[in-house]
Amino acid sequence: MVSRYEQITGRMHVFPIVAVITAVVAFASDDPPARMVRIPMEQALSVPERYGVHNVGDGRTVSVWTWAAPAAAQHTDGSSEAASRSAQEAAGSRHLASLAPAPPEPGNRRPAFQTLDGEPLRWIFDTSAASSSTGPPETRQIIPKFIQVESGRAWGPLPIGDEKFSMKSYPVNIPLFEHLYGDTHAVPANFENFVTDRPIQPYYQNADTFPNEPPAPAEKRIDARGMSYRPEPAVLQAVHDTIWQHLGQGGKWPKKLYGSDVFQGEYLWPPVEADRDNKHLSMMSKLLGHYRSAISLKFRNALSGGPSMFHLEVNVNGQIRHILMFPPTRSSRVKHMYLLKRSKFWLLYEGMITPPGRQQLALLGATYLPNEAHGYLQNHGVLRVAFAEHMNVLH
Repeated sequence: MVSRYEQITGRMHVFPIVAVITAVVAFASDDPPARMVRIPMEQALSVPERYGVHNVGDGRTVSVWTWAAPAAAQHTDGSSEAASRSAQEAAGSRHLASLAPAPPEPGNRRPAFQTLDGEPLRWIFDTSAASSSTGPPETRQIIPKFIQVESGRAWGPLPIGDEKFSMKSYPVNIPLFEHLYGDTHAVPANFENFVTDRPIQPYYQNADTFPNEPPAPAEKRIDARGMSYRPEPAVLQAVHDTIWQHLGQGGKWPKKLYGSDVFQGEYLWPPVEADRDNKHLSMMSKLLGHYRSAISLKFRNALSGGPSMFHLEVNVNGQIRHILMFPPTRSSRVKHMYLLKRSKFWLLYEGMITPPGRQQLALLGATYLPNEAHGYLQNHGVLRVAFAEHMNVLH
């Protein structure tokens, strides 16, 4: 039986004949001469063919003819650092578009995501000895490696049941989170309007019993009850695009994070567990409480110290959305063994009004940004200090 590789390379053997004929015509024209180049095997396949072959990305190449002019040589200063930086910037620029959700597929077409064996997206028990999941083998679950059909990009495997963000990126339009943001009842709001005053407790509760006592002092707080996880793809994409379009204008491109395959600006896979219906994933309730406490702690520190919480406005389908973002006080909220000296871990939130008019904060996700990102974005008017009017009220 003829292998798929032989079929493809055999098909390529007819190219020289065609090239000779075409080259004669091109000789008398202004077109550049034909030349032979080597390209990755997967680039020689159409998208439908590519998904029938699972090992095309193993580094094999095929010869093809091209009439494109060779790329101009890049002038460098001869240092390996400059060359490495150029390669990394090129790789980073390619990742700027990698988060874009695939266009919705009609019901009669293949789904947006599928496993390598062509099955729908699912999770399984992970019994591998090299697993990075937490817990005994009989309880560890993962989403096995899968592909985004439209782009062909591979993702995963992604752990289920961890209590920290993983150093793995994920496609923001993954369908397992749709139930978290698909409702139309929650209305986006400006989180800075949630700040209010309240008496510090415990204090004198009865003015008749203690008539000469001063009134209870007040403290600023964010009046928002509860916390939800709401990784809305359109919002996450708008945040990513807004930040990196401006950083790119300043010559700053996403770099790969040391010890991982994740680039700066990509969203980290969250700590989630399977719902009872075994069809969706949600964040654990106790973890949502931790991420709500992170806001309160950061807010108190910001009021009495330097500004460390920031306000980003993004346009989502013609509506301005207000994003609260800050590096948490505790850096242990992500599962990573390496100290990243040039990148900083950020949490992103949004304010919501839920029925019946209750104010709530929603966690959008987490990402790494370059250390200098927030300073650069502030200087260019993209970020501003959040809660600035309330700063130093405790002094």
